[in-house]
Amino acid sequence: MNIFITNDDGYLSEGILGLAEKLAEKHTVTVVAPHNPQSGAGHALTMHKPLRIKHFKDLSEKHKAKVFSCSGKPADCAKIGIEEVIQGKPDLVLSGINIGANLGTDVVYSGTVSGALEAAMMGYRAMAVSLDGNDLTYMDTAIRFISEFIEKYPISTMVKNYILNINIPALPFDELKGIKVASLGEVRYENDITRGVDPFGNEYFWIGGHKLLPEPGNKDVNYIKEGFVTVTPVSYMMGAEECIQLVEKKIERL
Repeated sequence: MNIFITNDDGYLSEGILGLAEKLAEKHTVTVVAPHNPQSGAGHALTMHKPLRIKHFKDLSEKHKAKVFSCSGKPADCAKIGIEEVIQGKPDLVLSGINIGANLGTDVVYSGTVSGALEAAMMGYRAMAVSLDGNDLTYMDTAIRFISEFIEKYPISTMVKNYILNINIPALPFDELKGIKVASLGEVRYENDITRGVDPFGNEYFWIGGHKLLPEPGNKDVNYIKEGFVTVTPVSYMMGAEECIQLVEKKIERL
């Protein structure tokens, strides 16, 4: 396959370079990832300044894949990388492997998920892949899982407008309990805004609190804690179809 890879952790992340090197054993791989980490960038596009692409010959030779960086966001990387950098059309777009899970309502903020969604908007089959937690000890688990998964999964049957959002537990590969296809859960944080004063006496606010345990249920946020790989179809089509008739009835009464 002709595979395009991006992420939001940056082109030097162990997740993206390790995945690229592994997949390059069997496939043609092109990497276009942000020059600097862009976690939490969501689906932002850079509209008001030029973007620059840089090729890294040394990394390309080392990892047997074409490695580029982009001065923009993950969605920029996908758009420019697919339209201007990769030779030919990609058979599959992968965003990741992200260091840290992208589960539940956190997908709204995720640059990793948005990189895959941008590819889907362009008409390509795409997956977002994340490793739960920050322990890189288990990055090999994630790399092995996704490299085997794409060989077995019928990629040609992927539903238009949807990506697969895949999260992998931080466990040895042999301890993974299996795969659960699950809907998105809800992620809540405690003290997610910290207020402080800098050395110059100016007030500041810092976003990023402590993640609370999820409510019991059968969502992605639950299964990942039980040791299951979670796979969730996610679409960029944000209209709530199930609410249309309800809203129509209310509008008719106005």
